[in-house]
Amino acid sequence: MALSADLRERVLGTHERREGSQRVLAERFEVAVGTVNNWLRQARESRHAPLRRRGGQPPLGGADLGVLAALVAERADATLAEYAGRLAERIGWWFSTPVICRALRRAGL
Repeated sequence: MALSADLRERVLGTHERREGSQRVLAERFEVAVGTVNNWLRQARESRHAPLRRRGGQPPLGGADLGVLAALVAERADATLAEYAGRLAERIGWWFSTPVICRALRRAGL
């Protein structure tokens, strides 16, 4: 869960006014001590804004989801292991069943 920039600024302002230790501030604002520590470190480095989220890894390592969709269209009742095997035959990359499951979910299949 992303925390708001406003919360970050309130914690930093409270720390600048010396209204408590990192642990006290964490309890007061209901965040982890590590979060307070990271925000203070970033403030020392003159970074007051949160880092931009990077979006994570693409499904199937960037392979075309259309190939997986075609496999589902050919045989909708196949198991995840069967999809993994057929996908490996088609594109030459083998993926675990959890990866196949996440890719199917992301593709809405």
